[in-house]
Amino acid sequence: MIIVEGPDGAGKTRLVQHLAEKYEIPIAERVVAKDTQPMAGVDLKLWTEKNLKTGLQWMIFDRHRLISEPIYASCMNRKTHEGFDDVRWLTARMIDFTRIHAFIIYCLPPYHIVESNLEDDQDNTVVWGYAESIYNAYVAAAAGDVARGQAVLFDYTADEVYNRVDMLFEQWRRANRSRLLRIMSSSDLGVKS
Repeated sequence: MIIVEGPDGAGKTRLVQHLAEKYEIPIAERVVAKDTQPMAGVDLKLWTEKNLKTGLQWMIFDRHRLISEPIYASCMNRKTHEGFDDVRWLTARMIDFTRIHAFIIYCLPPYHIVESNLEDDQDNTVVWGYAESIYNAYVAAAAGDVARGQAVLFDYTADEVYNRVDMLFEQWRRANRSRLLRIMSSSDLGVKS
């Protein structure tokens, strides 16, 4: 499971496309629309529980609800979706999430770049007034996850050619090779037996 996180305008889409094409990894369907609300018919609590029960997956997620829902709800002054406001449920899901050992990449170019990217982006007008708060919340989340060795940082303005993130991804893939081989054949992973 590869999770690309970060605020709108941080370069996530380009990184997701790069990883998907280079490593032939499918991209998970989005469960939240651009307005930060769940897609029609999606129960985020149920989706999260099912997703975590699946365990490690050979898939790229453009954000994961366990990381982004608490950030967006608090920064945009909206009520969190059911479950995400229950500390016992959320703690149990975070423990499940940690056990998966996902490869988490936080896209965090300097804030002025994010702000500039959002200025003319009609798809992200709903977050414009909250952009700085969302960015700062992602900085805090990333700092904790990186310090615990659970995530890496990516700044497309400094790492344009993706070499560093590719190297870190390869290390993660090797470290999780036996677990990944259990979910797919080695030819599908591009890993020689």
